[in-house]
Amino acid sequence: MKIAILMMQKNEEELLSKWIAYHSYLVGHENLFIFDNGSESTNTKEQLSWAGASGCNIIQQYSSKQDYENRGDIFCEFIKKLDKTSEFDYYMLLDCDEFLATLDNEGVISCDKGALQLELQKHAETEGSLLIDSQFYNSSVSPYWFNKQPYRKCFFRRGTIKSLDQGFHWGKVIQSDREKRTGLVHIHFHNKPYRIARLHAEEKLRGRVPDLNIETLRTYRGKGFHLVRYFTEDEERFIANQICLNHIYSASLITKFKELGQNWPYAEDVSVTASKLGFSDAGDGFKKQVKTFNGSIDNIKTEQDKLIISGWGIIRHAKPVSHIYLKLDSKTRIRFEIVSRQVRDDVNEMLNVKGEPLGFVAACNLSAIPANKKELPGELCAFVDFDGKFFEFDMRKHLQTFNYAALTNQ
Repeated sequence: MKIAILMMQKNEEELLSKWIAYHSYLVGHENLFIFDNGSESTNTKEQLSWAGASGCNIIQQYSSKQDYENRGDIFCEFIKKLDKTSEFDYYMLLDCDEFLATLDNEGVISCDKGALQLELQKHAETEGSLLIDSQFYNSSVSPYWFNKQPYRKCFFRRGTIKSLDQGFHWGKVIQSDREKRTGLVHIHFHNKPYRIARLHAEEKLRGRVPDLNIETLRTYRGKGFHLVRYFTEDEERFIANQICLNHIYSASLITKFKELGQNWPYAEDVSVTASKLGFSDAGDGFKKQVKTFNGSIDNIKTEQDKLIISGWGIIRHAKPVSHIYLKLDSKTRIRFEIVSRQVRDDVNEMLNVKGEPLGFVAACNLSAIPANKKELPGELCAFVDFDGKFFEFDMRKHLQTFNYAALTNQ
């Protein structure tokens, strides 16, 4: 499987070499297409020269601000040309602060190239637009904690691209208007250290706004309006707004960086800020750490010889639950089989998770309950089995005392 990755950047001194090393590991130097948007930094130019000598494709003809605003159209036409001259199976569109990864069936982030290929094999016949699952935003104070956001970005199979917008959010394909979310994710260095983030924001907003006066910026709602916060927040507020969000622990990317001989981006700034604020990699400063499991049983009923439960559940804030058990005592558990799944808009909105079918209906045979357990008082506890541990669903009190033992004696 051949995967092409297209990226446009300007003066990304800190991230560029790491981006190249990581994505070269995933797909190979020769399959990276780096569009330089007029870098002026000597360091960046040296990195581009080294990348070109190593086999990366460096395109330098799109160096103006207008080219950056038109990069969707530029990439679309470039991919159509590659379709005629090369044999790529997939085309990925990234920014220099985005690192491609996958989510496995249990919601664990993987930075392994084998995992990427296995995920893409699932979508080889998909006719609609392909979407990444989400983005994991980095932290300014730790390389191990990330905030998951349901972020819309697209990519393409060979011979399918029709159009692409500037931000790679609304790509269209020739065959169908349907869309399919995949297990691909971006680890996004959205939260650069404050001083660097503000400099980058100035660079990107110049030409989009008449001036950088605070009153002008407060009313701006055009492209890149999210960058305005770097002018309306000081560093203390900037960090405070990060750490109050839900955070997930993952060592996948920093481990891969170490394997590739790369330092964590902005490592010195991250360390200084963490020390100043009293943070550690254990995450003691993060106010909301996402639980390994979240879920609720909403209803219990019987149909013929089956006990049926309905509710919702999510593992690591990423994947719907797959293994549900009925607890009879400390040793005896009966497995429920999931018979259907549903998207629960109320739950998805509450958790800030888009598209995932977190709702379920599951059933087990009443006859599966051992005869010596049928005299128990009948207290129901439902669990998920994950990483060798059992996590209990939230349940209303009247459901916890549902008398399944009495039912088995009917």
